[in-house]
Amino acid sequence: MVTVALASLALTSTPATPFAFSGWVVSWNAYSLERLEKFGDRVDIALVEWMGIGSDGVPFRRSLWTPEMKKRLFDIGKKHGIKLYAMASNYQEPEGFDAARMTKIFSEPATQAKHIATLTDFAMKDGFSGIDLDYEAMKAADKDGFSKFCGDLKTACSAKNLKLSVTVHPKVNDEGGWEGPRAQDYGAIGKVADEVRLMCYDFTWAGSEAPGPIAPDDWVENVARYALTKIPASKLHIGIANYGYDWNVKPGKSIIFEDRPKSKPTLDPRSGEQVYNGKVHFGGKESAIRKIALARKLGLAGVASWYIGSEEPEMWEVLPKR
Repeated sequence: MVTVALASLALTSTPATPFAFSGWVVSWNAYSLERLEKFGDRVDIALVEWMGIGSDGVPFRRSLWTPEMKKRLFDIGKKHGIKLYAMASNYQEPEGFDAARMTKIFSEPATQAKHIATLTDFAMKDGFSGIDLDYEAMKAADKDGFSKFCGDLKTACSAKNLKLSVTVHPKVNDEGGWEGPRAQDYGAIGKVADEVRLMCYDFTWAGSEAPGPIAPDDWVENVARYALTKIPASKLHIGIANYGYDWNVKPGKSIIFEDRPKSKPTLDPRSGEQVYNGKVHFGGKESAIRKIALARKLGLAGVASWYIGSEEPEMWEVLPKR
């Protein structure tokens, strides 16, 4: 577990190598752009939820980004010197993360080539400096296909001077706990990606039998230490849970800071999360401090917030201005 002394390191120490703060930006919560604009001088990289995948396996631009929102996004990026990456996801309403579309891409060379060409074309034409892959809940049998895909995409990105970030499920060994992590070969991904972001959250999730910590410190450290056996520290970022779950209903409901109960919380000793009546956990400022301290202790490249706009506003006090 991260100690209090270690937690204070997040606020007081300066790492020997550059330490980046990144965060995902979404179109469906107005707080996301609002907070990016207000605190952009603390953000190095914004991972913008920009592209989905059609049933034909070809990426498309998400329609919730209006022209006014797009202009505001890029104005904020320019004002604060934030690197903007276009995030592509296989999440589709109402089905959720679609593994079948990924299998189609990996098994059809022409579809994969068109997919990669479209990803890079959109990123270039829309003014992004990189691509972030958020391809989740894939089939374990697609592990080699996804590894090859990442390598081919990296080649295409390099030809257009784009960075490649890959966001991966957490696991503490090669096996992983279910098909999603098994489909992601940390070693193969780490060889080609410029950055790898570990989703160090949902240890306890909406569908869990009982409430509990979303990101316990000891588990996050185990995930990071395993990742370090496969991926260089200079590429690794710990994903921070800046959201919560309300288990007063089943399955639990994902919440943002503004949704929390108004009563005074206790702090979960294992994670630093705010706990309300034993039924609500929220990853607030203290939890973020602990994860930042851990990332610095391990010499990692930085941390990433899921997501900007869901967090406790006081969390930004942890981050120095650039």
